[in-house]
Amino acid sequence: MRGFIDFLLLNDDLRNYGLPKPDHKIFQTHPIMNTQILHYLGHGDCIAKGDIERLDGKDVVFKDGSREQIDLVITPWLFVC
Repeated sequence: MRGFIDFLLLNDDLRNYGLPKPDHKIFQTHPIMNTQILHYLGHGDCIAKGDIERLDGKDVVFKDGSREQIDLVITPWLFVC
């Protein structure tokens, strides 16, 4: 976890990777993102997209109205206790 915090403190805004602006300040929540995803986003191996509206056959339809054929969807899981 220390490496991730150092990364956040030393690097630009995560919006440069196509990720949304966090809705909280640093250290107000527990970091759960693996820094490897930032490597893949930074090198163009992965592309961050917005919210998914639905899956339609081989297409993914996004809430912004765009549609793409996607090989893999990586999604976070939300656990509420």
